Amino acid sequence: MTQIPHISFRIKTNSKLEFEIVTLKELFSRQKYIQNDLKLPHRINFYHILFITKGTGTHHIDFTPYDLCKGSVLFIAPSQVHAFEINDALDGFLILFTEQFILKNLGQTDFASLARTYNYHSRSPLVEGTSADKKELLQTFKKIHDEFMQPADLATEEILRLQLKLLLLKVERITQTLPADSHDSDWSNLFTLFRRQVKNSYTETRNAADYAAMLNISYKHLNTICKAMAGKTAKEFIDTYVVLEIKRQLSMFTISTKELAFQIGFDEPTNLVKFFKKHTRYTPQQFKTAFLS
Repeated sequence: MTQIPHISFRIKTNSKLEFEIVTLKELFSRQKYIQNDLKLPHRINFYHILFITKGTGTHHIDFTPYDLCKGSVLFIAPSQVHAFEINDALDGFLILFTEQFILKNLGQTDFASLARTYNYHSRSPLVEGTSADKKELLQTFKKIHDEFMQPADLATEEILRLQLKLLLLKVERITQTLPADSHDSDWSNLFTLFRRQVKNSYTETRNAADYAAMLNISYKHLNTICKAMAGKTAKEFIDTYVVLEIKRQLSMFTISTKELAFQIGFDEPTNLVKFFKKHTRYTPQQFKTAFLS
């Protein structure tokens, strides 16, 4: 199989900080030292926040192109497949951090904020604020970059944590996704747990009732939460996730339909083909041909 790489976060020498901010110019200049081609699809296991300060371009996330311009903010979550467009006119900041950094440094409410911001199932990963919003975000990114470039001391990680929290809150204010009350917050937390269970168990079950049992809530309540948080039923959410995972596998591997069916959890290859065609109108091979062309 020819694998498009899974990219892990690389901690700098003599540093334990699982957080980094670089300019796009700096990132692109590293291309010759980076094992994978940034222009080709690759799967990440850490968080990205991209902010454009100059130029225009396109960034692909899970087979969807997003047009970028000065002031655009783009959020890319772990497990997503993405690819950069590299051009000399484009510049900006790219923040990289791991889930471990979040678990170590952010509280429960902060983690809920992160989950809302990276909920690509119900909202676009692209954020476009007003002119005033973009100026304010630019100053926030500059301050994070300035702090990161300082010699590390005992306060560095705490300051970066607070600055990241502030950035996430500003984006939530722009997108108006702040929870109205604790009821919404509870649902957001349950939906985050549901997403995690689907990610971990989709090859074993695609039955929404099974996931409700895992969360110790009723099937009806899970459906209510999913409709509120993602605009679809629990079953529709699971099927959408499985379709996306099939697309990711097809884009990353040279793999037979039989092998793919086994990996995704289908008993027979024909069942996978029927399922995929029902939701995309393409067979896996037709999708792969279109994706690679």
